[in-house]
Amino acid sequence: MLNDHLTWKEVENRLHPILAEEKKCIIPATVDPLENNQYNEAYAWMYATEKAILHWLERESGKSIPYDLSKTMFGVDGGFSEGLSNAFVHGNKKDSSRPLWIDVLFSQKGVGFSIKDSGKGFDVKHVAYGYSNGLPFFHIAGNGFKALNTLISLQAGYEEGGTRLNLKFDISW
Repeated sequence: MLNDHLTWKEVENRLHPILAEEKKCIIPATVDPLENNQYNEAYAWMYATEKAILHWLERESGKSIPYDLSKTMFGVDGGFSEGLSNAFVHGNKKDSSRPLWIDVLFSQKGVGFSIKDSGKGFDVKHVAYGYSNGLPFFHIAGNGFKALNTLISLQAGYEEGGTRLNLKFDISW
């Protein structure tokens, strides 16, 4: 559920004590695609990034993440994947030379992600209002806002003028 007040500091506090943390600066043009890439060629970097984070979480937890939980975070309807795609498409204007910053937190209470783009940001309240009031744009797009508002195990919020998305998944495995 989208929450106006979910800061990265709040995600850290809710997940305390943190068992592991990962920070990445991703420049899509420099990410090598995986042989089994399942995304459009322009998004092969995203598939590789998701898989790297998934494997990191499994290493840190010492367990495989069940398929249903990984689908909540990654893939077509996954909250992290939607956030990362939106940062690339809307924030970085599909410019694969512009960086994206990703922070990941893992604890017994769940998983936290922060995704920061290098764009100008957006008026979060205006877009949220449009989504919640069924404006026509959201009938042809808006998967990110849909995922942020419908995934039961997800809390989400924007900071820094809409350039930073914070996600907290209340999941454990």
